[in-house]
Amino acid sequence: SEPHSASNPYHFPGYLPINYLPEYAGRTALVRGLPKNTNHATVARLPFDIAHQGWPKLQATRIVLSRGAKPNWRTREVTDPSDHSNVTTELDLVLGKGDMITTLVNAKLTADEVELMAIWEWIEAWAASHGMDPANVYKAILAGEHWMITPWRPVTFVHAVRTPLKDPKLFLLPAKSTIGQTDAVFDGRGRFTHGTVLMSRKSTARIDVDGTWQMPVDTGTNADPVTPQDFAGHAFTLEIARVGGGVDPDAHTSSAVKVPDAENFLAIHEFNDTKFRAVNYQATATSFYIEYFRQHKQLALTGNPVTALKAAPVKPGVAFEASTVKLTLAWTDTAGGHTRALIAAPPGTALTTAAPTPGDFVVIQDPTLASDPAHATQGTIQMLANSSASAPDDATVEFSYVGPTIHTYSHPAADKTTAHFMHVPNSKRPTAPSVRYLVPIYKRSTSRGGVITHKAGALRVYLDRPWWSSGDGERLGVVCWHQNNNSPVLPPASIAPYVTLWGFDPVHKTVISLPGQPTPSCFPLNTAHNASGSLSIDESTVAVDVAGHPVGFDATRNLWYCDIAVTGPNGKELASYTPFIRFAFARYQPISIDNAHLSKVVVVDYAQLAPNRFLTMKSRGTSHRLLTVAGRAATGTAHKPSTPSLMVAIVEQRDARIADEALAWSPAVGQRGYKNTYDLTASVSEVDYVTWTGEIALPVTRSTPKLRVTFEEYERIAGGAGHGRIVFTESIPIN
Repeated sequence: SEPHSASNPYHFPGYLPINYLPEYAGRTALVRGLPKNTNHATVARLPFDIAHQGWPKLQATRIVLSRGAKPNWRTREVTDPSDHSNVTTELDLVLGKGDMITTLVNAKLTADEVELMAIWEWIEAWAASHGMDPANVYKAILAGEHWMITPWRPVTFVHAVRTPLKDPKLFLLPAKSTIGQTDAVFDGRGRFTHGTVLMSRKSTARIDVDGTWQMPVDTGTNADPVTPQDFAGHAFTLEIARVGGGVDPDAHTSSAVKVPDAENFLAIHEFNDTKFRAVNYQATATSFYIEYFRQHKQLALTGNPVTALKAAPVKPGVAFEASTVKLTLAWTDTAGGHTRALIAAPPGTALTTAAPTPGDFVVIQDPTLASDPAHATQGTIQMLANSSASAPDDATVEFSYVGPTIHTYSHPAADKTTAHFMHVPNSKRPTAPSVRYLVPIYKRSTSRGGVITHKAGALRVYLDRPWWSSGDGERLGVVCWHQNNNSPVLPPASIAPYVTLWGFDPVHKTVISLPGQPTPSCFPLNTAHNASGSLSIDESTVAVDVAGHPVGFDATRNLWYCDIAVTGPNGKELASYTPFIRFAFARYQPISIDNAHLSKVVVVDYAQLAPNRFLTMKSRGTSHRLLTVAGRAATGTAHKPSTPSLMVAIVEQRDARIADEALAWSPAVGQRGYKNTYDLTASVSEVDYVTWTGEIALPVTRSTPKLRVTFEEYERIAGGAGHGRIVFTESIPIN
């Protein structure tokens, strides 16, 4: 009485006689299209008169359908153990999981029975009048293959499975080919690793591929443009044909041999922008047989069913897959019976969506369905407030659903993808950077032995918001002239205005030879570079190189910044003293299609690079210290060709009454005639490398104030009074 119930899934009748007057002709049934059995046969013959009792005492044949590792079949004679006169033929058909076989069933006639058919007489008469031989038609009739004599009907045998028999496995590689392209293309028809899925074809109806990724977003005004945000979207759907095949990229063979459980596809994922992103894809396979497991339940509602469904979420109290839910209103009135199928709204639809609504009801699946499907009974349904559905108070609501689980999932860690994340390239030139200003920056560190390194030769570039115009990983690029061994000292006029240049400071006596023009290797803080001369810019037909630097965000200034260190191509400090550099900047997106890596070039004013300084202070007794400062410096000017920079050391003490650290220090005061300021002695040990040395005395006082030594370096640009221009300062505390 309940053929679809879980408590009664089998229908196994006994030995049944035919209880009506059977047709005289056709004493044998034929079942065609069976899988080859052990005898390599595909047609089963099932006689109706195994007991030889003659017409009309024929016996119905039986079909026993069971499961096994693979399809197979046989026929046999079986006898009713309670009545040995009941003998019939049985077709024992074995199907593997997910197998579905459509057969053709009709009758087989004997020669005597054919002669009884008027249609055969008409065929003979027609053939004779046209001088034709009907022998072949006669053979087809005897074989049961002539549709006019023994028409057939299809009978399908199914071993349905609720869940696909295999987890899908993805082979993906996204591609873009044109500037401005907003979608990623997966084409596995020729390059199989670019778009292939492995699955169980016989048990899979559909594969949905979804993507997740993270990207920082800078709108220009949002408070946090740094932390990546989570994104997700449906990429594409593959409808899997029952018959087909493709090449398995995992197969270790040199030839492209197709296998049933592979699909080489062409699909696109639309992003609606051109940005780079690293996407993690996952495939969801849905069973081909979900409708074989559909169940039905009448919802228990009080009052008008539509009103009840709108008032509050309703729990059907069973575990269900949300995508399979159907609701049907049913009622009877004087006009007869009525039904109305309600429409499910897309997932995520708000209950208060204004009319016209995208559906009638919203399904909320129990979130524990994947982890605990047997107990995931907390799912709900609720009608949209503006649904136009209506029904009388005595109407019923049928809840139709398929229970878990009908899906299997791919495992991104096992899929053949690039580091499990698909790099969807940027396909449009980034926006040109807006440079606010450049300032010199320094790094102070102390090494073993007490040497204080004051590392310079770097600049911080401040940039206006927003950033990420080409997606995650966008960098500030230093654009360089691509050079080779035969390149001249200066780049040609066609590219010179758009590349970074440097030169020596003509005011000071210094090394005037710089190592060519800067290349990406001269910028050691870069995290992505291209030195192949393959990058294009809009402003010139000459290709360039680039050194891409990461950016940081200064929330106080509400500006982006980028730190750029400058060295020689060998990573060492430039030999020339305070050289000038003119930066050519562009936004750089390393993962881009051709002609989309670099924005328009922005050239900024010349800036000077400060030299490194190395300081040491060693005790000489209790009240004296030996000082040493070393580094590259100007050894003179045109006015004073042999006069290096002046290095001054000042002993300072802190006034504890002043809270401001910057204002609390002043030259130290000691015993009568105490000297707190010293000019250190300079010596040039190599070209443009100066070492300043000296000894200082500490003040002898009754109290013990905090002391420090402050160094000040002055360039001696011209004659006259005064020290000159201050170019370096540093303070070292005295213990």
